[in-house]
Amino acid sequence: MKLSIIIPVYNEERTISSIVEIFRTWGKATEIIIVDDGSRDKTLAALSQFGSTISVISYKKNHGKGYAVFQGVRKSRGELLFFFDGDVVGVTHKDLDAIVNPVILGKADMSLGAARFWSVGSFEPFNDVTGLRVVRRDTLAPVLTHLKNIGYGVELMLNDLHKNK
Repeated sequence: MKLSIIIPVYNEERTISSIVEIFRTWGKATEIIIVDDGSRDKTLAALSQFGSTISVISYKKNHGKGYAVFQGVRKSRGELLFFFDGDVVGVTHKDLDAIVNPVILGKADMSLGAARFWSVGSFEPFNDVTGLRVVRRDTLAPVLTHLKNIGYGVELMLNDLHKNK
């Protein structure tokens, strides 16, 4: 199964290089797509070191996360889509496997990755509002055009899409 990594970013020059590198060295992604949604910092410069090993979509104006995700999905080719926020740090290959494997193995229709903060653990009940998730393209396809206008409600829309699964 082809796996597309889609990373929407806005002013993530401090974190984006380490995120891209962890996905590149993981070796399981068919493609890594970064959508720079109008960053005003040096995010694009930080990405230049990766050359043609990643795809970058860039906009001068910020359109919101939903629009960025929509554009990333449109460019992607994978049957599985791994959405990953551009400000998450400290993730390992083992963490990536734990997020993607339930969907690859057919045990889940969508898988969420909950960020851990220091030693506090998870942030219940907010773990389902996370920017780390794997979904099937065919599940997302019927509502894809709605993403571009949803702004920052992407996670809630994806949760709602999977509520009966």
